[in-house]
Amino acid sequence: MKIVALLLAASTGVSSLPPSPPTPLTKTDINQIVGAVLTHVKVAQYLHPEMPGRLPVKIAIAAPYSGTQPDLVLYNRPVVVVVAGDDAVNFEIGSTSNGAKAEISYRPEGMGGTVLLLKVRNRWIVSSASIYEY
Repeated sequence: MKIVALLLAASTGVSSLPPSPPTPLTKTDINQIVGAVLTHVKVAQYLHPEMPGRLPVKIAIAAPYSGTQPDLVLYNRPVVVVVAGDDAVNFEIGSTSNGAKAEISYRPEGMGGTVLLLKVRNRWIVSSASIYEY
């Protein structure tokens, strides 16, 4: 009986092993993820670089990646990393079983959302972005 159950599990792809934990993201990953999110059309439309006080773009990244300093330039100015701030794009970044997820919020525009990303040929690209206003 055990052999039949084992064969059935093997043939249906069912495994009793738990999924492996997501791999921690590297500094390069965080750099690419933040860049992909900030330049995605659904997010970029809220940045309004033409408005006073919006440049340079400021970001705050929550733990466990809060110590990461992305090397990014937007609107010909380096992106500035701040600890926290009402005028920063706030990121909570995590890896998923098949990519990464960024929860974002930007108080000056009352914007928040979830951005899902996939790594394709060593580059992070946005696979979907769900943005809302609050």
